[in-house]
Amino acid sequence: RSLCDWSSDVCSSDLAGGDDVTLSRLTLTGGQYGVYASSSADSDRLRIENCVVTSNYSGNVFLASSNDQSAIVQTKISRSYYGIYTGGSNTSVVGCEIFGNNSWSVFMSAAGGLVQDNQVYNNSHGMSVGGNGTQVTGNLVHHNTYYEIGRAHV
Repeated sequence: RSLCDWSSDVCSSDLAGGDDVTLSRLTLTGGQYGVYASSSADSDRLRIENCVVTSNYSGNVFLASSNDQSAIVQTKISRSYYGIYTGGSNTSVVGCEIFGNNSWSVFMSAAGGLVQDNQVYNNSHGMSVGGNGTQVTGNLVHHNTYYEIGRAHV
């Protein structure tokens, strides 16, 4: 479901049990989160493609555990606290441009993830990835303040 509450300047996508949802060719900005799915949402197979997710207060894309098999593809993620935080298994972040975030650009903690062919730069922290079977390949990661690529410890 899409939430836009202009009286409080909150605009985002809050997923609550919605499986097989695709967000495509959207700009999500100015909310607490751009896309949010709590650990109780259990929204599987979310796809975010060709979007711009920027300038959300707490995080641009926040997908807690139970939100599995998500794909974030060809999307610009910028200017928030978190760029992408994901705790669901088998999540993919492919072909994205992730920059200007005040903390993690990508934080992926669950198993079976794929982080491929992204440009990650000018964030406080580069990418932190973990989980058995997670693959990190073909990324251009540079000019992040603290480190470029690290292992997520959860």
